[in-house]
Amino acid sequence: MVQLALPYHRINERTVKELARIIGAHPGENPLRLTVHGPCKTTVYQLASSVNAATVASDIKCLTLSGILPSVCT
Repeated sequence: MVQLALPYHRINERTVKELARIIGAHPGENPLRLTVHGPCKTTVYQLASSVNAATVASDIKCLTLSGILPSVCT
């Protein structure tokens, strides 16, 4: 399973388009889950698409480096 987590304020048209592009570019057999953290609740979405966990990470990392997604590194 591949899990992505985003704060609610990062969910916008640009982010959704980039995630859709990445998901389409890395088809595979690993289920994909998106967790959105809001100010009052957290919502978990089980996405219909499956990805290749071995290859999708590099594109997700590029999104964090470009500022589209928050960094997962501390």
